[in-house]
Amino acid sequence: MTVHFRRALAALGLLCAFALTASAQDLVVTVTNGSAPVQGAFVSIVGTEPARARGGITGATGTHTFAGVTA
Repeated sequence: MTVHFRRALAALGLLCAFALTASAQDLVVTVTNGSAPVQGAFVSIVGTEPARARGGITGATGTHTFAGVTA
């Protein structure tokens, strides 16, 4: 590979990484029973790619944050 081609690939990789992180957002899930928060509930998110599914446990306030979720 030529140096220019390698630099172009590196630049393209950086642009793709920036585009992915620019659209990523945190998703906060809150589980309640009526108005009372539910601590220790298992929550999950699954999209069109099951391999990217994530899960977590709610804390004392009934919330769990999924960081960096992309569409």
